[in-house]
Amino acid sequence: DWMPTDALKAELNLNGYADRSDEQAAQFQKWRPLTAANSVLVSPGLPVYPVAEKDNRAADWGPSDNYERDNEFYQAALRLDYNLTSDTTLTSITAYSMYDQNRFVDSDGTRFENIQYRSDGEIESISQELRLTGNAGDAMRWIVGTNFSHDNVHQKDSGSVADNTNAYALGAPP
Repeated sequence: DWMPTDALKAELNLNGYADRSDEQAAQFQKWRPLTAANSVLVSPGLPVYPVAEKDNRAADWGPSDNYERDNEFYQAALRLDYNLTSDTTLTSITAYSMYDQNRFVDSDGTRFENIQYRSDGEIESISQELRLTGNAGDAMRWIVGTNFSHDNVHQKDSGSVADNTNAYALGAPP
């Protein structure tokens, strides 16, 4: 906060975070085929795969993937209040936000490539609010203003079900 004069007040907020933690690993609970009995399993080990223990740390995932997140968020916001008169204030709020995401999720809880996906994307946003507020005597308070916002969103999701629990019908190419 900064108040250079009695009429002008400024508030600046800078914040952000970087997340380099690992994705949460899923727990395998049950196998249930989703196709007819006359099919061939893509992953024959799934019906006998061990169910996770009743322990929050009992999980499993594929051996060759990077589960480290690479997510970042940064934001800056500036608010200026200028008292034009004792009853009228001009307020400006300007904000910029940037989010960048890169994460890999293995959501089946097994060492197989059953349900995995990657989510990469970014969001960039800028906004501006300008408003005039005031009093018209003791009985009425008024406000008039405008807002502007511009957002760019880009996201790419890709998934893999190479060892999916679904089966191919006999004779169909795998």
